[in-house]
Amino acid sequence: GAVRTGGIIPHDSDVDFGFFKDDERLMLETLDDLHNTKGFTVIRNQFSTIYTVYKDDVFIDLYEYEVIKGSQDVIQGHRPFYNLTKDELFPFKTIKFKDKEMRCINKPEKWFERYYGADWRTPQRG
Repeated sequence: GAVRTGGIIPHDSDVDFGFFKDDERLMLETLDDLHNTKGFTVIRNQFSTIYTVYKDDVFIDLYEYEVIKGSQDVIQGHRPFYNLTKDELFPFKTIKFKDKEMRCINKPEKWFERYYGADWRTPQRG
């Protein structure tokens, strides 16, 4: 939604973020500190590569990515359809979301088209 519309998609109930495998320890420490505080609840640890946190009726999905040295691949654990190439990921760009600046993958449009199809800008109700 942040890339497609600049806001939250009305029929969506989650937001997705990625983090690097090299930052896994920090992510786990952060999740441990957040759990059951300030309204956050950690509700999923799937394959140790996908975590979900819940707050205020929003699911926050956190996907672990690993940059493969000597390759153009950036892989997402157990969800190969979420994989990226280094040129899709780097260098990060900055987008605005709810008056906040956030880092975003370099070529989100390329990834969205590969994953959702050419009409990725058109909201689909599931």
